[in-house]
Amino acid sequence: MSSEPVSVMVVEDEPVLRGMLETWLKKNGYRVFVAADTTEAERVLEMANPQLMMLDICLPGESGIDFLERINPTYPQLGVLISSAEDETSTVVRAMKLGAFDYIVKPYSLQTCLLAVKGAEERWQLRTQMQRHQQVLERTVTERTRQIETVQDTTVFLMAKLAQSRDDETGMHLERMRFYTNVLAKRMAKASWQEIDEEFLLSLFRASPLHDIGKVGIPDAILLKPAKLTPEEFETMKTHTGIGSACLSDAIDQVPPETAGFLQMGHLVTRYHHENFDGSGYPEGLKGLQIPLAARILSIADFYDALAFPRIYRPTSVPHPEIVAMIRKQAGTKFDPEIVEIFLEVADEFQKVAQRLTD
Repeated sequence: MSSEPVSVMVVEDEPVLRGMLETWLKKNGYRVFVAADTTEAERVLEMANPQLMMLDICLPGESGIDFLERINPTYPQLGVLISSAEDETSTVVRAMKLGAFDYIVKPYSLQTCLLAVKGAEERWQLRTQMQRHQQVLERTVTERTRQIETVQDTTVFLMAKLAQSRDDETGMHLERMRFYTNVLAKRMAKASWQEIDEEFLLSLFRASPLHDIGKVGIPDAILLKPAKLTPEEFETMKTHTGIGSACLSDAIDQVPPETAGFLQMGHLVTRYHHENFDGSGYPEGLKGLQIPLAARILSIADFYDALAFPRIYRPTSVPHPEIVAMIRKQAGTKFDPEIVEIFLEVADEFQKVAQRLTD
């Protein structure tokens, strides 16, 4: 604790008593401020921010108890000692509910007053120590949680990279997917999409690299084929959504629900990012808003990146304006038309992500 003397404000309308209390408390080592009413007391609070306040209830104008109720939200650290000539149980109860440390009844001796102030000081110091301890504990928990999330995020990202390593043509694809989806979802949030909050944004950022993790189960002859797939091969390729979502479903079962948020979103984007808005996609042929929002967002990002960079089956990239035109044309068929409208607003930012995180 600080070696500075504890400061006390005495709010008392009787001049003689106010002077006696000021002298007595100073004599006993306190730094003292005085006020005759709540208006003056509020000015002192703003100026000096004392640790303790000895507050009379019966004051001219606003009562002490009403003043305490009014300032409570602004000065939650203030230790309050109530005094009054009225010994009303209801008043005492109200004062204690408002956080007052103690209640002394007039007339009282200066020694009684000093003991009450010392008791309030002890309670104030104990509460302050507990709050500091709580703050340290909360910071420790926050830091530990951040560390755990970082380890989780890194592990999951490495898993996705491991799956991707079988198809090394995609280079920085996973990193770009994070930023494409983040750009698009943030603009959607500004456009008042109620489902998108900070938790959604963070989960989508962490989960988006998982969308193709099921490709780890696709044979090399299909995954790395430089030519167009046959219908049978394409059916096999389509199973990557089920393989990946099944793996993530198993992972979700192994962790507490409160820590599985981004894995649950990962399951959604992995299984449904090839669904089309008109119901022509796979694996379930979902239509319109049946398709989870995260998957509707990611499908645009995945389509953009697949064209913006060469792939094993297509050695050249497609120019940015052409990709934007293709996405616009497929609004309502392949893509959610409302999300396409948002994409058109941020298309230039997609291009910047692609340029910044080029292969």
